[in-house]
Amino acid sequence: MVGEASGDLHASHLMQAIKNLDSSSRFCGVGGEKMELLSFQSLVSIEKLAVIGFFEVIKQLPFFLRLKTRVLEDIKQQNPDKIILVDYPGFNLRLARSIKKELGIPVIYYISPQLWAWKEKRISIIKKYVDSMIVLFPFEKSWYAKRGLLVHYFGHPFAETYNKFLETFRFTKKAGVDTVALFPGSRQQELHKHLPLYKKIIKELKNYNPNLFFVLKFAEGSCIDVYKELGLKDNYLLERGESFGAFAQSDFAIVASGTATLEGAFAKTPMAVIYKTSWLSWFLAKYFLNISFISIVNILNKTKLVEEFLQTRAKPKVIAKYVIENLNSHSKINYMPVLDSLTQKNVYQNTAKHIIAFKL
Repeated sequence: MVGEASGDLHASHLMQAIKNLDSSSRFCGVGGEKMELLSFQSLVSIEKLAVIGFFEVIKQLPFFLRLKTRVLEDIKQQNPDKIILVDYPGFNLRLARSIKKELGIPVIYYISPQLWAWKEKRISIIKKYVDSMIVLFPFEKSWYAKRGLLVHYFGHPFAETYNKFLETFRFTKKAGVDTVALFPGSRQQELHKHLPLYKKIIKELKNYNPNLFFVLKFAEGSCIDVYKELGLKDNYLLERGESFGAFAQSDFAIVASGTATLEGAFAKTPMAVIYKTSWLSWFLAKYFLNISFISIVNILNKTKLVEEFLQTRAKPKVIAKYVIENLNSHSKINYMPVLDSLTQKNVYQNTAKHIIAFKL
């Protein structure tokens, strides 16, 4: 069960690793476009699941209740040997409870919910209804251990996928031209909030340097009118491949907080992190969050490594000025302390071995 683009990315690689070890393996459930390339048929498009924010989720509650019933019915029909839940905790933890109560099938949770950021009480749900938890960050293993739960850590797969990316990627960056990558996010709600902000940032950046070149990275399947939404007629490239490609071709990146920030760190691209949401969601997040940063790069580093422009601080002139200052100074960010802590060999393969071998 996958609920968003980042989960689709990781799940597709994991599916392939499982298939490499067991060619008879078969998958069903909910997934995205990358999983569908491996002959996976999703019960529903995950674009409908990409909802964020407290109030926004409440509005879609009837849909999620129907989806849960549909997924449970499909599990009963398919009778799988194991269930793999990928991130997406608001839905998946409730699904795990129903699976264990009604069906008794082993539940493996891949990519831990960020309980360490908020909602720590959910750990009781994991203890009761998740049979094996696989985490992507080393500190999560000790965090769970302190709370009496053994979890598994095989390294973060971006170290592996970035090295594979470098084997085939051909750099096309224009010599002598400053290039800025733009990552506005993958969900429709994020695009709704971020595209107007990015359009204003681009305008401000052009006031500093009209010759700037932009690399635009949207989620696969996104239909964006670049001129209407961002005001760009030329001097831009739509990167349709790996996110790593957009980072690799850029001198600086403006990134909506999420998985892409870690991809930028592996590509060693200087960046600024932005994020805007509804005022109600922002207020509630500020109330419940118990972390100092929103970017996983800063969280892993324990101190600020990349600048964060969130909600009221996400002002076009301020962000553009920061970008230009860093472009002019050619400043680099030392991501190595973060990357070294995540680098392991054969991450997907070892994760797949654990899943295949797992028994209650």
